[in-house]
Amino acid sequence: MTVATVDRTIGRLTMTKKFGTVTWRVKYMHMDTINYNPGAVVGTTTVVGKTGNKGQSSGCHLHISTQAYDSASGAWVSHPPQFCGRTYPHDHTTAWKGC
Repeated sequence: MTVATVDRTIGRLTMTKKFGTVTWRVKYMHMDTINYNPGAVVGTTTVVGKTGNKGQSSGCHLHISTQAYDSASGAWVSHPPQFCGRTYPHDHTTAWKGC
C-alpha cells in the first residue's frame, strides 16, 4: 500500500492501494507513532507505527477503517474489516484496546 496522508497530531495514518479498477483505503487512528511519510510504499509485514492515545481518545486503542472508492458516486464506501475469520462492525464503538 502507499501512504497517502499522515497526521501525527491526532495519530491518523491513511494508506491506499488499487486492485483492478477499485481503489481501497485503510485508515488507522489514535496511533502514538507513525513510521512513514506520504508516498512511502509499505508491505504486509511492515510495522507502520504503534497504537496509542492521540486525538479524541480516553485510553490506548486503535481504530481501523477500510473503504473502497465508488467512482459512480464519488464517495468512499465503508466495508467492515475482517481479521482471523471474524468481521468487525464498522463503527467507532469497536476498537482494538491496549498498547
